[in-house]
Amino acid sequence: SNNTAPSSKAVVDPGQDSQIVQVPAGVRGPSLSDPAKSLFISTESVPTTVLDVRTQFGAKGDGRADDTQAILSAIHAAAAQGGHPLVYLPPGIYNVSATLPLTGGYGIGGAGIQTIVRWSGSPSAGPVFSVQDPQDSLLEQMQINAPDSVACVQQTSSSAAPSSMTYDGVYVGGSGLGLVKPGGYGVVGTPRANRGLECIDLPGTATVHLLHFDGSAHYTDCSRATILQDFGSDGVLQVDGAHHDKSGFLGVLMKSNYGNPCDNVIRDNQDFVGTNMYSESTTSFLSVSGDGAYPGQPGHVSVQGTECNTSSPQVLTVNDYEGRVTLTGMQFTHYYQAGHVFAQTGARPVDVLLLGNMFWADEPTLDVAPSAGLTVLGGVVVMDANNSTSHVAPNLLPGCSVAVTATLLEDGAAPAAVPAGRGPLADAAAAFDDFRLLGEVDLAINHP
Repeated sequence: SNNTAPSSKAVVDPGQDSQIVQVPAGVRGPSLSDPAKSLFISTESVPTTVLDVRTQFGAKGDGRADDTQAILSAIHAAAAQGGHPLVYLPPGIYNVSATLPLTGGYGIGGAGIQTIVRWSGSPSAGPVFSVQDPQDSLLEQMQINAPDSVACVQQTSSSAAPSSMTYDGVYVGGSGLGLVKPGGYGVVGTPRANRGLECIDLPGTATVHLLHFDGSAHYTDCSRATILQDFGSDGVLQVDGAHHDKSGFLGVLMKSNYGNPCDNVIRDNQDFVGTNMYSESTTSFLSVSGDGAYPGQPGHVSVQGTECNTSSPQVLTVNDYEGRVTLTGMQFTHYYQAGHVFAQTGARPVDVLLLGNMFWADEPTLDVAPSAGLTVLGGVVVMDANNSTSHVAPNLLPGCSVAVTATLLEDGAAPAAVPAGRGPLADAAAAFDDFRLLGEVDLAINHP
């Protein structure tokens, strides 16, 4: 983290049997530059007016009536009033058959998971909520239920004017776990990704803050915007788009994943930074590809996790991605499949870094093309039988050309030769810079 401890002898004590590999500092300093900075807030904003859709506008919320017009009347009243009022949906099930707009400076909120907004319109229409050009707007504390063909929330921009949107306590689903095998392990049925939150073509003046958002999220052509998710669970995260102006940022501070076909799908050489990522009973953890992107537009995907427990051996797939892909701090476990497979294909130059991970009971299998530079640094295998540990010696598949371009660092050994212009420790420094930038965005949005 590039943090310092002036009153301490050292930030890290290596102990008697450890070796430390020093990663260069990178270009970013510690995110928290002032040790006296307080992260507690002294004030909190509350809505100037609360517009109750049931008591004031006649909504039923009984799961039978169509409450579309009542909720729309409350929304129109909030838009006309100004001053950041809140359209409030008390506990209940609200059937809606037409899109509910959120445009301007008001909020729409419920009472947590006891407030359910359920789509009852055409399965080819939607979205349930349409967010456009929000002005410090809020969607909070509700479930949104819709068939897979209908987007729960769709956010767009009509201009380059500044916009700011917060989602908090919003549940849109998306894991599709289905039935669980006897004994509690494994998934029966086909995992799926529904249309939860869709952000489309957001400009560099857009800020999206997902304080607590559960379910699938899909970001298309949003590389100019600033998007931060504090916490979430379930659902597939997808990033894609033809825009390669990467002046914005997309990051996740914490996310738990269950039962997805693939937890994180990054296409078109787009960027993503995630920390505290947890995965369980999913088919695959991370898919990274460069389809749709022109060569010479490198990207970077940097993920730090806690545990990855997939129902197939294929943990990471890199397909024709150009740039850098990093997995660090992860415990890779398995209960019903043997081995962990990290595979890369394609001709574009990419550096794949596995830094400081733990592999439960087996060594990882690596299958990469000549275009890849591979770094395995500080990996440990924990043997199942007696909990003994050993350092990673990756299994290279027959015919795998990684032996020529790989950099395998074990026990602090000196790096082997790598392709010109690329280096494992420089790549590691750049990945850690990604995490430090995530910290800076966190501080700017959550603790200004």
